[in-house]
Amino acid sequence: MWTRRINRLSQAFAELSGWLIVPMMLTIFIDAVLRGLFNQAVAGIVEFNSLLLVAMVYLGLAGAQSKGANFRVTLLSDRLPAWLNKVLITLGYLLMLLTLSILLWFCTGAALYSFERDEIGYGLIDFPLWPSRALICLGLVLLLVQYLADGVLFLLRGQDPFSEQPLSTDLSSTET
Repeated sequence: MWTRRINRLSQAFAELSGWLIVPMMLTIFIDAVLRGLFNQAVAGIVEFNSLLLVAMVYLGLAGAQSKGANFRVTLLSDRLPAWLNKVLITLGYLLMLLTLSILLWFCTGAALYSFERDEIGYGLIDFPLWPSRALICLGLVLLLVQYLADGVLFLLRGQDPFSEQPLSTDLSSTET
């Protein structure tokens, strides 16, 4: 099914984001050793690790969603009738899709602006800013697609990614 492919893609990017800790640790280790032994810093380590940090955060978002690892507070929703809970979850998906779409719109504009102008961050070295902005866009696209897939699954099957059990699709249910 297409939703499994989306889940696998999201989890693959999450796996990649997890592995990015390795070059980050290595560069920090090398920089620390060189500073300690030779009083010499490696130029660009801070900028490079900033890029890796952005990639780690944004490329892992969709994977967390695909595993149902994002958190939510269910203090009230657990006490609501199943039909009302389903309506609220549907509204939540729609609101999240709208929010992600707006964020992606503005992020894409910022990334294109940064790329067209060859925008750089000033530090020890001139480091381009567009790769970080492009990675944010990629992460938001992945999260948007994952939310869309989860929302379709929820609407068609009543399968909530946060729950082990499907919600009742009976709109006349009076469970509390």
